[in-house]
Amino acid sequence: MHIPDLPRMCRTDPYPAGRRNADTMPRSFLSPDFPMAKRRPQKLRRPMTREMLLPIAASIARHRSIKYHMACHQLASGSGSPTVFAQLFEAVYGAYFVHVATLGRTGLDVFREAEKELRECYTRAKAEGRFDKAPESMVAIQKVLLLRDEQFRTVPSHIIDTAEERFLRYVKSDGDDSPIAPDPKC
Repeated sequence: MHIPDLPRMCRTDPYPAGRRNADTMPRSFLSPDFPMAKRRPQKLRRPMTREMLLPIAASIARHRSIKYHMACHQLASGSGSPTVFAQLFEAVYGAYFVHVATLGRTGLDVFREAEKELRECYTRAKAEGRFDKAPESMVAIQKVLLLRDEQFRTVPSHIIDTAEERFLRYVKSDGDDSPIAPDPKC
């Protein structure tokens, strides 16, 4: 019985006998050299524990909150130091990173203003040797500290831990530029 010539795509064997070799055979989807088979190794994520999904412990939140508010008070009372500035920058940037992780890049003006106040004060302090700031000019910093307190009470601890890791990466990268997203209006 004679089989009529069918279009190439309808044939069961697209390669006639004698022409089969590595160059003419289709590549298998499972072949290691097939482009789609090359996948990046994925990081294995550990499942979230109960502690990671809950806010940080109240005692830890209270300790950190007191540390940041005391730093703000020391700066306002005129007994500031470079360590006080480091603690306040940690509070502002930590609150910013948590804010971005939870709410996105909206409502960042308070962070920009707090950072601006801290940078101006730190620049003046280095030049004059006085580590202080007038309390009335610390409104944005105080707002960020109150926001940070709220984050400690409500945000899951794994988000706060991730924000702290981002802050440490920023500090290790010589942190000259601000991590806070610039204002799109400017």
